Amino acid sequence: MIIYDNAIRLRGVSKTVLYDLISFDVRTMIGILFWGNLTSSALIYSYQSIHKNGYDKKSVRLLYLSRLLKSAYYLLVFFRGALPDVISVNLGNSLIFICHYMEGYLMLALSRITSKKPYRLLKGILIGSVILFNLTDILHQNPGLRVAFSSLFMFAILAMPAMILLFSKNNSRFSKVVGSYYVALFLLTLSRAIYSFALQDTFLFTNNLIQSLTFLSFILIMVFGAPAFLLIMKENADAIIEKMANIDGLTSIQNRQSFLSAAHVYFDRHKTIKHEIAVLFMDIDFFKKINDRYGHSFGDEVLVRVADVISNSMRTGDLSCRYGGEEFLALLPDSDEKSALSVGERVMKGIGELHFETYPEFAFTISIGIHTAVPSENSTLETFINNADTALYEAKNTGRNKMVVYCGEVRQQ
Repeated sequence: MIIYDNAIRLRGVSKTVLYDLISFDVRTMIGILFWGNLTSSALIYSYQSIHKNGYDKKSVRLLYLSRLLKSAYYLLVFFRGALPDVISVNLGNSLIFICHYMEGYLMLALSRITSKKPYRLLKGILIGSVILFNLTDILHQNPGLRVAFSSLFMFAILAMPAMILLFSKNNSRFSKVVGSYYVALFLLTLSRAIYSFALQDTFLFTNNLIQSLTFLSFILIMVFGAPAFLLIMKENADAIIEKMANIDGLTSIQNRQSFLSAAHVYFDRHKTIKHEIAVLFMDIDFFKKINDRYGHSFGDEVLVRVADVISNSMRTGDLSCRYGGEEFLALLPDSDEKSALSVGERVMKGIGELHFETYPEFAFTISIGIHTAVPSENSTLETFINNADTALYEAKNTGRNKMVVYCGEVRQQ
């Protein structure tokens, strides 16, 4: 019986301690939010001044302004009652809606959303929230409704961007974690809105569990939000740098260095498992004449279209790149001569079907050299490329617009 009583007492103490851990005075938390956002804006401003030429300069500036305006909002909120309502309520809530709009805009930008529709929708929700909140406050001037509508409109502004940040396939795992925090935040604001609508006894400084959890979530977002956004920006910048290092700037397919790095891995694996592998060396016929007659700008367009044809002609797992100038290279894993010829035929057919609006009468051809074999212990990728190049040279010397296979000696197709 004594043990049972102790268990009840300990359970009661645990509940009290847990409640005390999440239940803080709302006014105190608002003060923390003011100082925290002010400090955060100062740190972001310092970061911005140091990284003036950074990739996400606009995003960093937007993050800085949102934190600065948030600190102004919490200052107005802290002195509610001492300031006129038009300043602390109407201006203050308009500011927090704008801050959440800025963070929502950031979420869309960092999710690499290029369509204008989500941004326009977000702006529409912001304008509607500001107008409806102020209109409702003027008509009713009910403190409980203020809390309800303020929470509802915060939810409306954050919901769509947070869901995109969480569920977009383009986003990294870290971005999805950040999105999940924002989803939790807007669900809390929705709960606060429903609670306030139902009871209408919740004022700004009312201390209850819903209020405590909502403002505690604001504090947690304040603490990790800015570093999280900056880290996502860094992730995106790193991805762009990596793409620039691996992708040809004109044609948007792999560049030579990136291709060779991946091709060596494939080649060594095929050397171990004794499987056949094919290399295709492709070159646009009379490309210099194209540049001389139509100009380098049109020549660049030809290169881009050829790269598209080659990429679309490859199978899953095949590699292709712009090797240099008008030369393209492809490596086909687990491919015999028949498979390599089939890919080459698709490339030549695709080239033949190209049409250019600028010069409708323009047509050109491509020559292809092929080498396919099971790599021996002493063979190298460079040897395969050289053999395919030899076959390409033969194709050029014997009329162009053809495929030539190298098998110890060149053999035309």
